[in-house]
Amino acid sequence: MSLASTDTMKAGPSMLARLFARQELALLLCLILVIAFFSFTAENFFSVRNMTNVLGQASLALTAGIGCAIVFMSGEVDISIGSLLAT
Repeated sequence: MSLASTDTMKAGPSMLARLFARQELALLLCLILVIAFFSFTAENFFSVRNMTNVLGQASLALTAGIGCAIVFMSGEVDISIGSLLAT
């Protein structure tokens, strides 16, 4: 009887597959691709006026999101944020 083991090395997932297995990294990569696309197609994409407009439009959602995150982190559950933003 032979005690020699036959170890076969299995090929693991590729680096790209491992990158997309993490949803946060895949989302970040998609965001970078969208930003790169619009920076090449729209000449005023990185202008101060556009950034001010985007931040102004998102300020209500950001404020509500921060408040909701604080409630979730404290261990409570509050799902009334949709009705608050709808009014």
